[in-house]
Amino acid sequence: MFFLGILAILQMTLLPGLVLKKAFRLKLGTIQGLVYCFGLSLIANYAAVLLLTTLGLYRQLVVVTLVAAEVAAGLWLYRAELRLSWKVTGVSLWNRLSSLLHYLLPDLKSVEEDRSIYEVLVGVVTAVFAFFAITDLFWAVMVFISNVGSVFNSWDAVLSWNRWATEWAQNQFPSGVGLYPQLLPANWSLTYVMMNDIHVQFFAKATIPLFLFFILLLFFDLGLNWKSMGAFIGLILTRLIIKKFTGEFIAEGYADIPMACMAFLSVYALIKAKGQSDPLVQRQGIFLGAVFAGGAAVTKGAGIYLLVLYPLLAYLLVLRSRREWTNREKTRTLLLGLGIALLLCVPWYTYKQVQIAQGLDANNVEYVTSGIYHGASMLERFSHAFQSLDKYVILL
Repeated sequence: MFFLGILAILQMTLLPGLVLKKAFRLKLGTIQGLVYCFGLSLIANYAAVLLLTTLGLYRQLVVVTLVAAEVAAGLWLYRAELRLSWKVTGVSLWNRLSSLLHYLLPDLKSVEEDRSIYEVLVGVVTAVFAFFAITDLFWAVMVFISNVGSVFNSWDAVLSWNRWATEWAQNQFPSGVGLYPQLLPANWSLTYVMMNDIHVQFFAKATIPLFLFFILLLFFDLGLNWKSMGAFIGLILTRLIIKKFTGEFIAEGYADIPMACMAFLSVYALIKAKGQSDPLVQRQGIFLGAVFAGGAAVTKGAGIYLLVLYPLLAYLLVLRSRREWTNREKTRTLLLGLGIALLLCVPWYTYKQVQIAQGLDANNVEYVTSGIYHGASMLERFSHAFQSLDKYVILL
């Protein structure tokens, strides 16, 4: 059972993404590739669980067979890399670490190159913020480690999100969902199906802090790419904000941080595409960003805001600067990206709207956007939210 639980975690976080990365020949950096594999795996699993449940085939044998096929495909697709010697692999890893140190440390030769004192000081201060950013990454790793072996014990996770996961695991669509999307429960259900036991929760719950870690890691990657003090500061402030306002819920199975991770992945994909000169790589970035925008929308409803804005962001950040592309090419790229995103989220929301219209489920949008505030006006809500920031209002 333990082996199947570990295999389920790899299926949730890595295997499908590795296969998709190689199959579509995605040109990605090290950190970028790692986080994309994570996001793509979650989205692919969600689509697979939805399809298998619709067909009544979401069973242990089918899932284990699917995972075995992915492992076989991965071994074939990565056969060239697997033939590399340990020495070559070790040298490659060392070169990457050396490159990292080069980014983080100020260039001491700059004094001999007639660079200004200001530029040297900026380099030193950037290195200091990078150091603190690294400590925040280690903090996120410790959150992950401390969560290993724990089970769901918060209200929403126990009564909603994980309950839905156990219902998926029984080869049925979950009940009492409203319009809440199901990327997280669908992925958690993989652990229950593969182990054929809905009571062993800690494998599913172990993955939750990874969303926080990857949010911070994306900031770190942008800091390395740009040697940017601002990106490292962004990482530090993000850690402070998350710890302040969601600290006790980071590892508890709530969907807010996972949704934020998917949404940030979408914008990050556009930021990375913006700096590329190869139009093919830029198109890949736009399409991947659309996939992650769709992923955000099926993680929690607030992700729909990002999905609606995505075409505008794609145009402003990437397409507007491609002067050699015709308007028709730009429009086709945008529509194809949007189509990919809608393909991910429309089936679920359509299905739930039909159920609600038939009286088989309830629409919870009015409650979570208005009823929960007990009649407070928009101004009163804003005032309460502003006061709740406490000293963090300075950041705002």
